[in-house]
Amino acid sequence: MCMATSQSPPEEGEINMTDRVDAGTGRPSLPGATAEHLRELGVVPDMQALVAAASAVRSITSHVVRGDYVAISPGAGGHIAGYVSQRRLSLALPPGRADAVGAKQGWAVWPDSGITSYVQIPAIALASEAQRVVALSLLLESLDWRALGPHWLAGAGSGDAAAGSPVEMCPVHFTEMLGGHCEQCDD
Repeated sequence: MCMATSQSPPEEGEINMTDRVDAGTGRPSLPGATAEHLRELGVVPDMQALVAAASAVRSITSHVVRGDYVAISPGAGGHIAGYVSQRRLSLALPPGRADAVGAKQGWAVWPDSGITSYVQIPAIALASEAQRVVALSLLLESLDWRALGPHWLAGAGSGDAAAGSPVEMCPVHFTEMLGGHCEQCDD
């Protein structure tokens, strides 16, 4: 079973990295403020499940912005990794990485600055298992990149922070497959 814990108690709105599964759906669940934020905004269930899957392996915080979307950030601090609206996830990535992902997946890219661009992942893309796996990998990549701190410390302009290969994720449990194996599938 895939379980991890935060090094310090969670603050309000922060999610501990624990193994959580909704008994009714079998999908990862989101307790606390993040779940409330996504529900109140009316975010589609597949998008909520994606954020829940990410929170099972990374600590996240969230807050509602102008009542239009939920900002997701690394729990340990750092810049906003993404914005979740009712039917879209916008993920912060270095421009070159965002452009490559957008072109490969057919997703729009919104250039925000010379340091950050946002890949626009529509909720409908999560109907495809392959794109769901890519979206989760990118959400984790964005959380890791944004946890590094200010862009000028993270090497954002060079794209070095995201140069590694995407994390391999289990398409059933949405957990990292260390060494190519899902601990939950292998039980």
